[in-house]
Amino acid sequence: KYKVKQGGSATASFVYDDVNVTGNTLDQHYAVYPYAKTNSISGQTISMDLSSLANQTYTANSFEEEKAVMVAKSTTTDLSFKNALALIRVNLNISGPVIDATVSSIKITSADKALTGMATVDMSQDKQPAVIVADGGKEITLTAPNVVLGKEMTPFYIMFPAGNYAENELTVEVAAVINGESKVCEFPLPAVEIERSMITTLEKTFDDDEEWTGSTEGEGEGDNISFVSL
Repeated sequence: KYKVKQGGSATASFVYDDVNVTGNTLDQHYAVYPYAKTNSISGQTISMDLSSLANQTYTANSFEEEKAVMVAKSTTTDLSFKNALALIRVNLNISGPVIDATVSSIKITSADKALTGMATVDMSQDKQPAVIVADGGKEITLTAPNVVLGKEMTPFYIMFPAGNYAENELTVEVAAVINGESKVCEFPLPAVEIERSMITTLEKTFDDDEEWTGSTEGEGEGDNISFVSL
């Protein structure tokens, strides 16, 4: 376990968390951020528990940094960290009769694939994603402190496991107060490839107060949903 000795947003120097411990000379170095005592390695496979992805907290124009798992490898102690997860950006805004809206949570549910739980990263390859290997949780919820929506898009960032998801495999559920009433809108997503270290953008405009009265089947909503990898 290391801690930052000095550095900024792009580079940093690390030292052992225990000042009485000295380093070893190794042929290959592996690193995982953030630190977790449950992490382990066998050969070139790192195992980690990603159960904490199930509950994330909204950060304005950013994501919850401690959920952004990164890995690195090098024959020296000069390590270049790479993202092991993907990032979903849910852009929401209002229009028409919807004049007042605050979002309290966004939940993404999988019909079949586990989204959280034990995962592995194959360090024999470069830029490999974390792969959920156990039958873990199938929901990821981003809790928001009643974020106000306006005419311009408001982004909500969610750390998410990379993978190919079939049509209707993923469902998004937005809980909000719309024009003074607590409501929920649920809609399935089209087929999408969510790539490691990429931002997949989902956009939706809530411009009809009635569509918030309950779950929707997603019909006619395709124009409001787009995926863009950046």
